[in-house]
Amino acid sequence: MTEKPDQTNDSNRNPKPKGAKIQTLRILIIEPSNRYCRNVWCAIFNGLSHVLIGAVVMTALFYSLVKNDLHASLCAFGFHFFAAEAILSLNYANGWSTPLRLRHRRFAHVFLQICGLTCVFIGTVVIVTSKGVSGRVHGVASLAATLLACFTFLVGPWALLKGRYLKLLHTTFGIPTFIMSSISLCSGLYESDFMNWSGSAVVFILTGFIIFYTSFIVASSFIKCMMRI
Repeated sequence: MTEKPDQTNDSNRNPKPKGAKIQTLRILIIEPSNRYCRNVWCAIFNGLSHVLIGAVVMTALFYSLVKNDLHASLCAFGFHFFAAEAILSLNYANGWSTPLRLRHRRFAHVFLQICGLTCVFIGTVVIVTSKGVSGRVHGVASLAATLLACFTFLVGPWALLKGRYLKLLHTTFGIPTFIMSSISLCSGLYESDFMNWSGSAVVFILTGFIIFYTSFIVASSFIKCMMRI
């Protein structure tokens, strides 16, 4: 007489205890120490840049309120608040945009760029209609920054749709745009009207602030651009 094979299931042989719960597996990813240090320093410079940007644009705002100069505040906010924050919004270590998804970061970038270009356009119209185009460094750099900003803004939507090469073109023109805007702002600080209102010490301090956060924004954008090549 042959024996019948055991028909019991594995689940019956090894029954699970009642009340057992399925637990998710958590994997700990350890970053290399050099990468972690780089991220920390980037976050520190990023946060400090926000503080210095605020100091510069608020000084320009106070000057505009006292001197009734709408051009100064509009262009300062356009280039060195909205445009600067638009660039920083795509930085991986930027505080306020870190919780956002990539598409929402891009939306914030586009929205801030629109606000910045609007302020710059109004500020440029105000000064041109009242005083004309200046042949000094401040006027020439402002005009160059405005033209570059318009071209960069026009390339931006295509860069979101057509791939990395247009993104490289957008960044390639965006970097000199911000550099020219910083040259314009620094040269504007040395104009006699602002110098007499603020004093030379404030001008030197604000110039140092502008050089610091401009260097950080340009360097981080350049590194990101090189990584896409």
